[in-house]
Amino acid sequence: MYMDDKERKLQDKLRFAGEKVPSMKRRSNINDYYGRHIYMVTMAVEGRRPLLGSLMGSSAVADGEEGAPCVVPTPLGQEVIRCWELIPQFHHEVSLLAFQLMPDHLHGILFVQEAMEEHLGHVISGFKAGCNKAYRQLVVEAVSGVVEAVPQHTGKGSASAYDVAPPLPLPSEHRLKKDDRSHGLLFERGYNDLISKNYDMLPRLTAYLHDNPRRLAIRREHPDLFRLHRRTEAAGLQFTSMGNHFLLEWPDKQVVKMYEARRRGEEEKVHSVAALQRCS
Repeated sequence: MYMDDKERKLQDKLRFAGEKVPSMKRRSNINDYYGRHIYMVTMAVEGRRPLLGSLMGSSAVADGEEGAPCVVPTPLGQEVIRCWELIPQFHHEVSLLAFQLMPDHLHGILFVQEAMEEHLGHVISGFKAGCNKAYRQLVVEAVSGVVEAVPQHTGKGSASAYDVAPPLPLPSEHRLKKDDRSHGLLFERGYNDLISKNYDMLPRLTAYLHDNPRRLAIRREHPDLFRLHRRTEAAGLQFTSMGNHFLLEWPDKQVVKMYEARRRGEEEKVHSVAALQRCS
């Protein structure tokens, strides 16, 4: 294949990138999503309902020890995991490197080992189709009375998808529209992808995935650390802050210079302010 043919093929496939609008789900306009790459993909449940699992454990417990943060999947979450593990059977070019299920979303790392006939979106669409089928059987049909029995999961620390959160209200037939996400579609439209630039990036991506339950546990156990606080006072100053306010009372402090550059015409003003920070 000549270079001009490759360029023509790339330009033809850039349509998958979509319009240039601010979005975490927009495709890269310099990648055709057919070739050899490592991708981290993220998909969120429609409405951010925690249908996939329940967070267990404490952030104070180290990884590998009993009681460490983890997500126990619901029956629906188990089916989502199964669908993920089936991807290589339908796309032999793809291998699975890592996966992390969360109550209302998931992260996974895929390795496209060789050029595919279909782009990555086709792989994700097939995965979502399997998840949608399980969602309709385990949640939508069960709640709407189509099936007689509601499957129960009896594993230790487990939670039923129906105990965690009900599905979105089923619309009447005349209100079903193309963009209506309440009649059997588990995930939000689209997906987010992060393309690994090199193999050195893979360990960091994998660590990020596996650390998700711990970060969620910290947010739930210490919600005040993640809220915006206005009129915080320290050292005679008043400011808006976010984070651990107990550090402001730490006896060992250090002055930190922060610079803000603003260009007005050809002039550049640099301001420095003092901040309080715990010495690490």
